[in-house]
Amino acid sequence: MQNQHTAPLAKAQLKTFSVRLGKIFSNLSIFTMILCLCGIMSFLSLAFIWIMGIVIIIFTVGTIFVIAPNFFSLLTAVSDFTANVAAFFAQNFYIFAAITLVCAIATLVLLALDKQTRHTGRIVTSSIVIGIALIAIVVFAAVV
Repeated sequence: MQNQHTAPLAKAQLKTFSVRLGKIFSNLSIFTMILCLCGIMSFLSLAFIWIMGIVIIIFTVGTIFVIAPNFFSLLTAVSDFTANVAAFFAQNFYIFAAITLVCAIATLVLLALDKQTRHTGRIVTSSIVIGIALIAIVVFAAVV
């Protein structure tokens, strides 16, 4: 037999817990969305490093090799490191995207069920995160 005095308290605690869990999922979805975008941006950073290296060589009219004789080996070392980072994000892109979508959808459900407080900002942010994640999946699938 359940005590009547503790039943409403348990429901109130469950609602508070679900709102807190929704906020945690919101933050987690934003973080994993950033990791998804790092997967796309890491390839652009690799190209940016090479373009900047070529621009430095052109602007210094090749005197960079006198100032730093190992300039080209430094450029390739940085490119190798960036390529390893890009490969990591490319291999795990769909994992980050799935976590982003699941957390954003969970945020929408948990915060929409709260009737006492409106969480308009987090709900809109989660909707935007879902849109960006879906666009990133389409772009990444088209590139790879």
